[in-house]
Amino acid sequence: YPAVAQKADPQATFPSLQPSEVYFFISKDAFPKELQSGLVGTLMSPSDTQWTRKDLIREFQKKAAEIGANAIIFDRVQPSNEGFGFQIYQAGASAYRLFKQSPSEDVDLSSAKYGTQTPDLSLIK
Repeated sequence: YPAVAQKADPQATFPSLQPSEVYFFISKDAFPKELQSGLVGTLMSPSDTQWTRKDLIREFQKKAAEIGANAIIFDRVQPSNEGFGFQIYQAGASAYRLFKQSPSEDVDLSSAKYGTQTPDLSLIK
């Protein structure tokens, strides 16, 4: 099942991105200081998903890219043990668009000091 996205402003549209352009941040304080941010929407995992950590990250990046967000902050992550060392994840996150002057411009976050494409889910409470 795909991630669910709810736009903060249904009238606002942003250019779609590639999932590889979407980065995870621990908090808004970790956003690059030279960039502005705007909330694009919220992301949620469907209640009946059986997502692994990798699935969760991939699905959230894909859905954020579709709605034009390039930064994600997890609001909650709930792992559950399914036995045999297998964990599945339920999560919710906020998706943001980071930009310099205008929300319609592209910015390269690959050099962002505090952003990552492989977030440590154990840090999210």
